[in-house]
Parts: sequence; C-alpha cells; structure tokens
Amino acid sequence: MRTLGRQQQQAQRSASVHQQRRKDSPAPVGKLPDPGLGHDIASCPVGTTSPASPVLTLSFANGVGKLSSAEQGRCRDFVTSRAARGGLSPVRVDGYASEPGSPEFNQSLSCERATNTVAELMRPALGSLPGVPKDRLSWFAHGETNEFGADPARNRVAVISAPTFTAPVPPRQLLISTASGPTPTDCGGYSWSTSFLLSRDSDVGGHIVQHIVVDYNIRDIFGRDITASIVKPRWDYWEAWSVKAGEGTARMIPPTPAPAPAPAPAPAPPTPSAPSPTKGAKPAPGFAVPYSAGHDTFSDPDAGRGTQGKIVVTGDAQFYEGLVTLPPHFVHKHPDTQAAALPSTTTDPKLTGGTANVDHDLTVEWDCRLLKSPTKIISHTP
Repeated sequence: MRTLGRQQQQAQRSASVHQQRRKDSPAPVGKLPDPGLGHDIASCPVGTTSPASPVLTLSFANGVGKLSSAEQGRCRDFVTSRAARGGLSPVRVDGYASEPGSPEFNQSLSCERATNTVAELMRPALGSLPGVPKDRLSWFAHGETNEFGADPARNRVAVISAPTFTAPVPPRQLLISTASGPTPTDCGGYSWSTSFLLSRDSDVGGHIVQHIVVDYNIRDIFGRDITASIVKPRWDYWEAWSVKAGEGTARMIPPTPAPAPAPAPAPAPPTPSAPSPTKGAKPAPGFAVPYSAGHDTFSDPDAGRGTQGKIVVTGDAQFYEGLVTLPPHFVHKHPDTQAAALPSTTTDPKLTGGTANVDHDLTVEWDCRLLKSPTKIISHTP
C-alpha cells in the first residue's frame, strides 16, 4: 500500500511532467491515444488508489510501453470473456513502472502502458470483435513502484480490473505422468506405469474412461505368425477409474507444527558424568501425498527365444465430470479385457462431454530369432 507522502510525490511528478510536455503534447489529461498510433503517449490521471478487483496483469519489457503480441492476445481473451458475460462491467486500467530510472520518465512510461492497454481493449486486433466502449473505461498512471515485489520486472505492468467481472474458470484437464518406465526386458517383455491426475478437483465426482486398443504381431524363426498361440492378437476395450467429489489433484501434507516448549525444569546440580541434553522433536517439512486419480500399468512377458514381433498399444483417456455411475456393461474382472479388477467393457459406451483426450501410447519391437536380446521401445506417449 502506498503512503500519502508517496501519492503526493507522484502527483507532483506527474504535474511536472505534464508542464514540461505541454508545448509538445497539448492533449488534455485523460485523452486516449489513437489505437493505431502505437507508442503515442497521452496524459493520464495520477493513480492514488490501488485497483480493488484485478483480473489480469500484463507484463512489459524494461523501458517499453507497447504491448507484446502475447499480451495483446491476453487482452483479446479478456474482451471475449467480458462480451460473453454481457459486456457491461466497467473496466479500469492502472499502469506502473519499476523504480530504476528517473521519476519523470517512469511516470510517463506507466502512462504509456496504461493508454496502450486501453487502446487495445477499445480496438482488439481480432477482426470484428467489439472492444470495450470508452465510457466504460478509466485509466491511471502510478509511476514507479515496488509494490509487486523486489524484482523490478514484476513492477513493469498494467493491471486490468473489473469490479463485476468474474474471470473465467479454466476448463478442467486430465493430466497423465509417467510413474516408472517404460522399462524393457527381453524378447517383447516390458513394464510401464503411469498416473492420471486432474488439473483441478472434481466438483461432483465422475470417472476417467480410457479406450485401449492393443495389437500383437508375433512370428517364429521362420516368419510364421504364431500370435494366437501366445496371446489374443487384438484387444479393444474401455476401462474406468472412479474420482470422488472434491478429489482429482495431488495434495500437500502441511508441515507439522513445532511442539509448544515445555516449562523449563528446575536446574539440577551439575555432575561430571551427566550426558549432553538432546534437542527436542523438530517439525516435519511439508511433503507431497502419493496420490493418483487413476493408476495404469502396461506390461507384457518375455515371448521367448525364437520369436520376433511388435506390440502397439493405443490409449485415449478422458474425464467425465458428473458420470458418477458407469453404464451397466462395465464389469470388474471382465474376461475379454486386460483391465483386471478395473471396471471395463468391450461395448463402446458412447460417452459425451468429457475433457480433451489424453494420449497413452506405446510401441515395442524385438528380434530374438537366434539369441535373446532386449526389447526395443520404439515410441511412447507420454
């Protein structure tokens, strides 16, 4: 928070800058630059209060008042979201600069950042997308500051705020990570363990459902297809993991608080053979909980000497929020799938409304026609 003295200093600096520029920039306080004129600097009211409802913070390079293409894109996203909510909320823009440099330069630079942001909001570079009307906008220059952190780069910003605007909640995503492997053994053998997580917890619960297709092609030393004598040549099924309401993301166990100090006992008379006092229990640091919204393992055994072949596993997983009960054709220990205890089915459930697909693929090859040799991991995702 600023002190009153800081506000008065900035107001005086702004007035000084305006007086110095009056011959070259006769524009009155508050006039917007033409959005097509890029770096034109207009006067700004001096910001004496911090924005109460920040929605978006735009970053600028050192000494630069122009929005980068990435930050222009973020402005467009804001305008799109605001329009989707009726486009009525007032919008405030506050420009800031870091402390290095003269106060006069930083005051002007913070104004440039504010007005260039306002110009982008009024006329976003996205075809026919309507911008924020001028009568719904206000903008302020705060000059140099360190209120966003000790690193100067954190203070080279323009802050967009909208009191009645609710920032859009990012869509929930299904994430997958490798727990171990893929680890090859010999002659088509391998193991690979992965974990599913959600980008944010499930609100009402649901299921992760993965469609698995596995193709085996195993041949003997003479090139004859012997797949069916070892394993079913093709598997095609769906398997599912349940996610409860309020779950889906990994947790952190908070640090253990330090125990309250016990009252010091009365000092005992020193004895030459008394042992050194030991330190009390130390608080444990925080640590991640081993958690997975769904744990999956792919593996196949060694096919043996005198074989060569290829295994292709293709998996597509989605999370279905609200799918608390699976269709009845999902059963545990399904005899026609490799899902083991997981509920699974060979009937397409034709589910809709899931998250974006997460790929879970693996391809391995081997050639043990003459001698045993390690399995080759050709590709895998992730």
